[in-house]
This record gives sequence, C-alpha cells and structure tokens, in this order.
Amino acid sequence: MKLVTLVSAAVMLGSASVSFALEDCDLITATQDIGKRFACLQRNNAALQRQIDLQLVQIGEWRCTSPGGTAATECAAVKFEREFKKPPRVVIGFNKVAARSSGADVLEQSVGVTNVTTTGFKPILSTNVQLSTGGNWTALGESKDN
Repeated sequence: MKLVTLVSAAVMLGSASVSFALEDCDLITATQDIGKRFACLQRNNAALQRQIDLQLVQIGEWRCTSPGGTAATECAAVKFEREFKKPPRVVIGFNKVAARSSGADVLEQSVGVTNVTTTGFKPILSTNVQLSTGGNWTALGESKDN
C-alpha cells in the first residue's frame, strides 16, 4: 500500500489553488534499496516542476490620459506577451499621475481593469480632472502552452 502526501498550494493573487499528490518517500526505510528512495524523490520533483510550469506570470506598464469628468475612461488595450489558457487575474496600480492644468485638485482617482481575456485587457481610469497617468500591472494564470 502506497501512502501519499497531499500538497495544496495557494497561488499568488488568490486566483486559484492547486492540489496534487506526492509520494511519501520516508516510507522507504534506510535499510531498503536507496535506488527506490532516489526514484521516489525524482518522481516528486517532476510532479512539483509540472505544477510550477503550468503557472504564467506576466508584468508590464500602462499609460492613459483622461479628459476628467464623471465618466470612466477606457485606456488603450494592453496585450499580453504570451497567451493564457483562461483569462488571468490582473492587478493594476499607479506609478505616475500628472494633472493637465495648473492648480488642479485631484480629488478622486482610481484604476481598474475591464475586458480581461486570454490575450490582454483594458485599463479603466476614473478621475475628476484631466490626467496623464500610468502604472504597472501583473497578470497571473495558467499558461496556454501547457
């Protein structure tokens, strides 16, 4: 009878969890064949590597200019370098904000994402004044190549 250890890993951004079984190589005692223990460890290593290879993380920058007002602005589409198997989780943030008029009061600004697909997404910017802004994004999901 073979006992297994169940491994459950939470994937970054809470997008998914991965569960898979590993053999318990400690059941092979020191008095048993060292080759069997080594083979067991190699199988576990291969199983872990397959799980790592399934995940794809991509990062990049976005830029946008908003006319201000109450309506949100859809910015230019961002295209992923590699396609995901399913739409990934996308986290987006600011790293630059520049008001277009002197003395402008930026009372509110937010950025989010819309139209997330396996190939890209659109940043969406909400602000009360004309802004030229940008930031970084991170996408995490399963690679289409695997």
